[in-house]
This record gives sequence, C-alpha cells and structure tokens, in this order.
Amino acid sequence: MKIDHLEQTLLEQYRAGDSLAFAKIFLMYRSDLILFAFSILRNTHYAEEVVQDVFLKLWEEREGIKISSSLRSFLLRSVQNKCIDWLRHQKTVMKYGRDHQVVSSMQKNEPESILIKNELEARIEKAIKAMPAEVAFTFSLSRFEGLKYHEIAQKLKVSQRTVEDRISKALQILRRFLKDYLLAAC
Repeated sequence: MKIDHLEQTLLEQYRAGDSLAFAKIFLMYRSDLILFAFSILRNTHYAEEVVQDVFLKLWEEREGIKISSSLRSFLLRSVQNKCIDWLRHQKTVMKYGRDHQVVSSMQKNEPESILIKNELEARIEKAIKAMPAEVAFTFSLSRFEGLKYHEIAQKLKVSQRTVEDRISKALQILRRFLKDYLLAAC
C-alpha cells in the first residue's frame, strides 16, 4: 500500500520535528492501534502501554525511520512486533516468578532453610559476578531497584532492545548457575 498525500505531508513535517504533525498522526491511529494490541494481549492497560512505547519510539527515531509502506501498515507492524516482545518478556517473568516462589517457600526460620537460603544467595552472587559488567548492572537495575526496561534504557542511554538482551543474558547465566540447585529444591 502506498503512502497517500496527507500521510506524506504529515511524515515530512513530523520528520522535521513538527510536534503538531506528530500529534495528528497520534490522534489518527492511536485508537485503532490500541484495539489491535488488545486483540493480541487481551489487556487494555498493556495494549495502551505498547502503543505508547511505539509512538515514543516513532518520535525519538523520527529522523532515521524509513517507511516504505503506508504509515498505518508501519504502525500496525510496529505494534505487532512490540506485542510479541512483550509476550516473550512475560514468559520470562513468569519463569522467574516460579523460580522466586521456590526461594520464598524456603524462607522459613528453620536452620535447614537458613542454610539453603545462604547457599542460594551465594550462588546468585557468584552468578552475578560471572556476568559481564553491563549485563550485571542492567540486571541489578531491573531486579533489585525495580526499574522498568524503558527506564533502564533511558538511564543507561541504550535502546530498550539492548536492555532486553542484557536481561535475557543475565537470566541465562543465572539459570546455568542455579540449575542443579533449583532441580534439587523442587
């Protein structure tokens, strides 16, 4: 599908930094994109967040974005990709949550539980020390300081994709270090 004249004009103005043109684009497509994201995620809040992230990226990367199809198609594809990333992230979070439940169930004050907890903490510390510095720092910001991926990306001045890759690498390293421990705990 080709870009029509109105879209072409709005795109040129938006790429030049015209916030009014960007606002028009936002108003033209926001509702449809939220409905599309909702059809994938089945959650209004997350659908709105995904669309907001897509528009934020659209604004931040306005000078370098290449749109060869229609703007609508480009935005739909961007939302779809963002939803897929979100679903993958949720799968990782659920896995991490299950692992965390194992740890939580052992946090009784019995001597054996205290020993197991101390051993687990030592293994986690060892795993974090084995991570590359940027991976360990990114992981710490996410898990220990509770920052969201986009907040970490802004703080570290890297892309959100870089943050996602680092967290994924950190979780792989943790799983490798805790593999025997988690199997024994179950």
